[in-house]
Amino acid sequence: MTTKPDPMTRVNYFIPASMVERLKEQKERTGVPVAEFVRRAIEAALRKVNL
Repeated sequence: MTTKPDPMTRVNYFIPASMVERLKEQKERTGVPVAEFVRRAIEAALRKVNL
């Protein structure tokens, strides 16, 4: 039995330009899209605070 992934919701956040550049550099190094990297980082932060 497979489970359905959660549906995606579009959201907008302001982040510093320097952070955007670092995210783009990460994408170039790893091939992981910026959006996926951000989702993973948010998930890790939420797990850290038990949410």
